[in-house]
Parts: sequence; structure tokens; C-alpha cells
Amino acid sequence: MLKIFIGFTMMVGVAFGDAPVVQTGQTTIYEVGDDGTYQAGIARSYSRDDINGIVTDNATGIEWQDNEVGSQMDQLAAIAHCDSLPLDGRGWRLPTIEELMSITDKSRHNPVVNQDAPNGFQNITADDYWSSTTLISGTSYAWLIGFDDGDDGIGVKSNESHYVRCVRGQQAASSSYIRDAVAETVVDKRTGLTWQDNINVQNNDMNWSKAIKYCEDLELPSGVDDWRLPNFNELYMIADRSRFNPAMYMDSVDGIDNNGFKYVKINNYWSSTTPPTIAESALLVGFQRGYVSTNNKIGSKYVRCVRGEHIDLSGASLVPIRMYLLD
Repeated sequence: MLKIFIGFTMMVGVAFGDAPVVQTGQTTIYEVGDDGTYQAGIARSYSRDDINGIVTDNATGIEWQDNEVGSQMDQLAAIAHCDSLPLDGRGWRLPTIEELMSITDKSRHNPVVNQDAPNGFQNITADDYWSSTTLISGTSYAWLIGFDDGDDGIGVKSNESHYVRCVRGQQAASSSYIRDAVAETVVDKRTGLTWQDNINVQNNDMNWSKAIKYCEDLELPSGVDDWRLPNFNELYMIADRSRFNPAMYMDSVDGIDNNGFKYVKINNYWSSTTPPTIAESALLVGFQRGYVSTNNKIGSKYVRCVRGEHIDLSGASLVPIRMYLLD
């Protein structure tokens, strides 16, 4: 079944998580039920301070250095550079991998960052940028984002040189989940999204089209049927890169109930997002380390469905109504 947005109604006191998921940027519909169909998340919006060369992400509230392209350096030098950056006062730091990924726009390529005048980034290069996030399975490495294609990767902290883009603002809250053992679902308290978490998420692998249909048809628990295949940004946020094999906050660690996920396959999971230059492929997130990859849509990968979405109310008390059309 396809869930279709048809209108708005008034509601007071709507509460959302404190770590917004921004839209991926994809608007093209490659298949009904994909990222372009729902365009879930908060709309991207930037404001640029031309005097200081600072871009503010209005969706997250984070400020980004944009006064120069800068030079390449190793990661230790990059950390020191941001810590001492005198741009418009202090308070700058090297961004986390998740923060860097949040400004990649999956409708763009080479670079994948918004450069639209007058509010987009003006000093950017389609190359690799350091994050502050250490690869947990090899602490001499740190995570990178390539602004040519938006993929992540790793680099040796001490003897590889990459570009630096400093950030200022509060980091998103760490993982916080509530698991419903009866419904076999997990709510991410940061985003408000609800995730499928039954045995099927580690047993069922299928091609991309079947994955979309599987989530559209899912009822979990019985009667709850507004599930969909997650977009790339949603899926990327539940990968926990402080953990390894799996890179996920699990329900029980060392016998202690952590109220996280119970089921995961240490493998790649489909997102509903299509890269703009490879229409026959879709983006994946791997839950061994939390990395990005792509795969031809006819291949078989694992599936974890999601329901709910952030809604950009822009100060109004409006919530969307959906109509459900049965096959």
C-alpha cells in the first residue's frame, strides 16, 4: 500500500526529538515508495554571513566555517586548527562524521554540498574532509567525508593530509532508545522515529524493489501499517560508530539491558535513496563499522523498516494527515 500526504490539521504541543534528520535532497521518484516519494525529514535551509564567512544550517542550528577553502593537513593538526580558529570569536571544533554527513545533499554531485547563492557554501572543494570521529576498530584512523560523492571513508590520522571544515554549536545527543519488546519496535528518542526490530531484520535479504514493497506492506504490530524503507540519512543516524561488529546500540551488552536494538545482521542494509549519477543503484549502510556503500538495485541486501518523520512546522501548529490507499 502507498501512504499519500493529503492535507493538514491543527494540533498543539507536538514534541519531536532533539536531533533532527534533514531531508537527503532527493526529489526524483525512481520507484513509488522511495526517498523521492516521501522526502521525509526537515527541509534543508542555510543562511550565510558574508562578512565573517559563516554558513548556518537552519535545520540543525550548527554554524560552519566558510571563509576559505583552506589547506590540507593531518587530523591532529586539523583538530588544533579548529580549536584555535579566531573566526567571529572562538568555540570552533572539528565536526563529527555525522555532522559532516548532514550537509551532503544526495541530489548533488561533485560537490555534494549546497553552493547555491546567496546562502550556500562558497568556499568548498570536491575532496576529502576530516572528521573528529575515530575509527573504533583501528584508533590510528579517523573518518572522512568525500565532498565529491558524499561517501565516507577513513584516513590515517598522523600522516594523511585532507581538508578541514570547522563547526560551531552543540553536538547532537548520543544514542537513546526505548524498545517495546511486545511490538518488537525501537523508538529513537533523539529523532522520534520508530524502527522495526524483529527477527526478520536479520533474516530477510531481498532486492531494492522488494525491500520497498516489504516495508510498504509491513504491519507491526498488527494494524500498524505506515512503515516505509528508510532514507539514507535516517539509516545512517542509527549506525553507532563508537561500536564495532555491530556498529549499533544493542539491547543487551554484557548482560545489561540497554534498551537498544535486539536484532541486526552485520551486513549492508538498503536505504530508499538513489545516488544522482547511478540510477540503477541505491545507497546502503553497513552495520559492521557504519560505513556507506552503493549496490545495484537488483542485488540482495537486508531491510529494516521505519515509521514516522520529522515535520518542519516553521512555527505553525500543523501536522500532516495521510490517506492510505489499499492495493
